[in-house]
Amino acid sequence: MKEYFDYRNKILKEYFIISTIFLSLFFLLGEKSVAFGFALGAAVSGINFYLISLNNLKLLSCSKSFSQKYLIKWFFLRYLMFFIAGIVALKSPDISFSGVAIGFFSIQMAIFYSKIILRES
Repeated sequence: MKEYFDYRNKILKEYFIISTIFLSLFFLLGEKSVAFGFALGAAVSGINFYLISLNNLKLLSCSKSFSQKYLIKWFFLRYLMFFIAGIVALKSPDISFSGVAIGFFSIQMAIFYSKIILRES
């Protein structure tokens, strides 16, 4: 169990580093709307990853019928967060939708960085 938390925390740490690098890059290039969009997308992505990690532990200790209902409920809640972030980006002139879309993949970038580039297990 300790390895699970250590790995989750390592991914979250790399996620924060990668997100900070991208935010700094967008601000230095003068793309504030993309930076705001990336921040929104990255925040939703980080919250989603954290919720998945919490739900995985809970689902391992539940019955099959309870876990199916629980999983469906959280599945829709997590994707509702993505939907709301996308709608906010489309409605707001200060937030770029492309920045939000890039931010949605920030956790995947952290995992890619950890597994492929650093070649860690």
